[in-house]
Amino acid sequence: MLINRTNGEKINIFGDIKISPDKQRLISYNIDLTTGDNSNGIQIIKLLKNHFVKEYEMSPSNWGPTNVKWISKSEIEIIKSTLSADSKQLYKAVGTTRFILKNNKWVQK
Repeated sequence: MLINRTNGEKINIFGDIKISPDKQRLISYNIDLTTGDNSNGIQIIKLLKNHFVKEYEMSPSNWGPTNVKWISKSEIEIIKSTLSADSKQLYKAVGTTRFILKNNKWVQK
């Protein structure tokens, strides 16, 4: 959960976060393809002086994000993972996807 210390505003987030290079946004991400007890997907949140704005949210059913990297202040790369058949690891990376900010909207590249 993010809490604005100035006004107490709260916003629930999926899990881990990475802050954009310009510190104007963050991406929250989590993978849960097994229990369904936790969120699976990504959220992009704009950080304003006294307010949070959820700009994008995605909850895919057949993959989950296991790592996220800001390429620039308007581009994000996400490692997509699925359940692994290998008993030594729960998830396996199966590719990447990118999101870009285009005309004030996040779109998958």
